[in-house]
Amino acid sequence: EVVRSTLRLLLHLNFYALYAVPSTGEIYVSDAGNYLSNGWVYRHDPEGTEIDRFEAGIIPGAFRINN
Repeated sequence: EVVRSTLRLLLHLNFYALYAVPSTGEIYVSDAGNYLSNGWVYRHDPEGTEIDRFEAGIIPGAFRINN
């Protein structure tokens, strides 16, 4: 069921980059916006529910997760 929820999430989002945390199943997606101003990063739980979001730099296209 988690895989289905995740696939539903991905099918309904437009995103620039994607990262899944192997240890938690959390999913990070970025939105580059207009490519001229800061973009956004959205964090979702394994079921696809948004946990939080935060503003990122211009064209956020890579993720680094610090444990």
